Amino acid sequence: MLGAVRLRGLLNWLTHRSEFERFQPTSPHWHLVRIGTAGDKRGQGVGTALLKGRLAVVDGKGDVAHLESSSPMSERLYRRFGFEAVGSFKLPYGALIVPMTRPSQLRPAVVTRHP
Repeated sequence: MLGAVRLRGLLNWLTHRSEFERFQPTSPHWHLVRIGTAGDKRGQGVGTALLKGRLAVVDGKGDVAHLESSSPMSERLYRRFGFEAVGSFKLPYGALIVPMTRPSQLRPAVVTRHP
């Protein structure tokens, strides 16, 4: 089954690549792909842990992150991490895809002046 899911995802991307690419940031960014958990593990913090780990790397570099949500549950998760919807489109079999981008989280260094 896993092979079929991967193959379907690849075929969807190849077939609808222009839709996926249309919403990507034009500036350099990280494209986070295929973040997901098995059905029996959902709601246990696994997706949150996966996302935190990857975003720690992205944030450490001060970069922008982009991904696509394919369910309302994942969209809510991504919004909690600061992702914002930049559009939406439907795949032929009905799945609603919501591309989401998260601005750089790099905070400017605080400069302290001493007398």
